[in-house]
Amino acid sequence: MSSHVRTQIREKVRLNLMNLDGVGRSVYSSRVFDVEKQKTPAICIYTTDETSDAITMGCDRTMQREVLLVLDVYVKGVDFDIIGDNISARIEENMHENMDISGIAKDAVLTSTTAELSGEGAERMGVFTLTYTVMYHTKESDPTTAILMQAKMGLLRLEQTF
Repeated sequence: MSSHVRTQIREKVRLNLMNLDGVGRSVYSSRVFDVEKQKTPAICIYTTDETSDAITMGCDRTMQREVLLVLDVYVKGVDFDIIGDNISARIEENMHENMDISGIAKDAVLTSTTAELSGEGAERMGVFTLTYTVMYHTKESDPTTAILMQAKMGLLRLEQTF
């Protein structure tokens, strides 16, 4: 059984960010991060809200979906701002170079970045949260298969002629 396109998006982003400068292999497709046991810096990737609209009519409509893709960057220590900003910059560069998420999305746009800090001194833990809005298309009957870019471009041209 194939996985939902949301799962595929998370996994492709995880693989694309693997070995990112400053993070190495500490990239997880999960919203749960054990601060005490895991090495930092680390990135946790997950999705939250998703909206969808039918962009074609008929019995098996094409759905345009927008999902929020969240990347939490965990950083420990006194220089968390500098380290977190540097890792965030590498993520933004990587996501810009791969806006179509390896061919399964139409676009990925950074919509917000936040930074939170807890603790004191060397025990400080910072979490930088980068949120992307990812747009992709599926058939209503098959949420496990993204409609490829060629089909999406054809849909866009068709929509522009009306």
